[in-house]
Amino acid sequence: MDIFAKILHFKNHIVTLISLSIFITFFLMLAPNILTYFWPLLLSTTLLLVTILAFNNVPPLAVEFSNVKESEGSLLDFLAGHQHQEQLEEF
Repeated sequence: MDIFAKILHFKNHIVTLISLSIFITFFLMLAPNILTYFWPLLLSTTLLLVTILAFNNVPPLAVEFSNVKESEGSLLDFLAGHQHQEQLEEF
């Protein structure tokens, strides 16, 4: 009776395993037809996922931006035209 209780405890796992086995069997039977038609889509999707995983594992560049706050205001002012107006007012 103890074994039957353990089997009932893992009932969902067993059903999932059997369903997955049946799905894989039918997929392997139909795979030649599916792969001949969809191989460009499967290849491009695989390459995209590999690229995403590769870039996800690459550490970011170690660049220091120590003077960002000092130069940020002057660059934004220059692009917005504020610095140019201030220089014209000084003359």
